[in-house]
Amino acid sequence: MVDTDGGALATPERITARFAEAFAEEPHELEGELAQCAAAHEVLREALSVEDS
Repeated sequence: MVDTDGGALATPERITARFAEAFAEEPHELEGELAQCAAAHEVLREALSVEDS
């Protein structure tokens, strides 16, 4: 997965942190997106743990 700021690998933690920052600025607009991000974070974490096995 390619990140938008320089091509670095977008880790679940970085994705979640970005949405959390945006949520702090515009909570009413980003509530759903933050929930989706949290779910995606878990899916990515599981996928990465399977890859490491």
